[in-house]
Amino acid sequence: MPGHSVLPPELTDRVIDFLHDDAAVLKACSLVCRSWLPSCRFHKFSFTFIGSEHQPLFKRTLQALPYIGPYIRHVLVDFRKYEDINCFDYVARNLPNLRMLQINFSVRIFDGVDAKEATFKIATVKSVTQLSFFYDAIFDELDQLAEFLGCFPNVEELRIERIDVEEDVGEFPDPEDMHAQVLANTLARAPLRRLEVERDVYVVACCMSSHPLRTLHTLQTEYYFPGDLYAMPMMLLALRGSPLLEELTIDITSLSHIDLEDETDYYSALKDCPSIPVLRFLATTEIVVPAVTMLSQITAATTIGELQLFITCSLKIFLHGNSYTAELVRGLVDLAVALEQTRDTIFRRVSITVGCTCWGSAHLVCLPVRKTISDAFGSLLERNVTLVFWDHSKPSRGTTSEIFDN
Repeated sequence: MPGHSVLPPELTDRVIDFLHDDAAVLKACSLVCRSWLPSCRFHKFSFTFIGSEHQPLFKRTLQALPYIGPYIRHVLVDFRKYEDINCFDYVARNLPNLRMLQINFSVRIFDGVDAKEATFKIATVKSVTQLSFFYDAIFDELDQLAEFLGCFPNVEELRIERIDVEEDVGEFPDPEDMHAQVLANTLARAPLRRLEVERDVYVVACCMSSHPLRTLHTLQTEYYFPGDLYAMPMMLLALRGSPLLEELTIDITSLSHIDLEDETDYYSALKDCPSIPVLRFLATTEIVVPAVTMLSQITAATTIGELQLFITCSLKIFLHGNSYTAELVRGLVDLAVALEQTRDTIFRRVSITVGCTCWGSAHLVCLPVRKTISDAFGSLLERNVTLVFWDHSKPSRGTTSEIFDN
């Protein structure tokens, strides 16, 4: 048609990229012009949630519309019953470009199934590079977990939350146990760059002690129970076999309900921390004194490029109005003394963030508290210590680490 102008594809792609989260508009755009269709499908089908009750329907949809499969790159799937795994096996085989897979497990997944005979194997999905397990992923034995992880041989980022192993492994699995060895081999073969573990840290620590993760760059651990801290020395020793490690995060904020000051056995948990560029340590005001004591136990042979210490209030403060400022000041004064004594030999740089994460008004860092803490650090603030008071509440239900990441 004379005078008809066609927008360059670079421009239309930018416009469609801007509409990534607007499914209705993407659907309308896909009907406007045939040349827009691939870009619209790219965004419209990039993410999909597959509920347990919808898996059969999704399977039939892929069978009827196979061209959709290559567009899907991020899937969140529910495994509420054992049959869901078999159904997802077909789905996984027909998503050739799947990159990110998030799995919500249910505690009822074994209902009516002999757990020892259950198989957690699905089609090998080589395209997945980011894998997450959420909620109660219950495996009867460690090698059953290994079997499932083995279906994703190219995972670079792995997040494990609340993995329960029914196998009788005692207080901690024996690294020489046959089932533990199978899991350790599976983890060591994967090109893991980032590993996040929430709860049950001891399972991963046991595996790492026999087969170090040599490609690991980032390790993030969150401790929910005091007993988990016993696994920390094992994990830290194993990290000496991870030469590429750049960042280690230790989050003990969930232990704020425990009186750690009476549990002196935990104080040396960080003693054998390897030399790393960044150590992120998250605690609350209730346990800041034990946290500082743990940090002060790191041996002089260790060099930490930067210590990032995050201290927040917790739900106790919001409910009971106790700001624990005395514990906060006491802990940070102890830290200032320890830093002055080590003279930058262990911690080259130190960043301390004190913040309120409650939904109510900020109440943690009033001016007198700020001044007392600042005075305690004195000349350290001019040398290698940065002190930040994050004094506004943020209405978020995220974890402490997520809040500060944002």
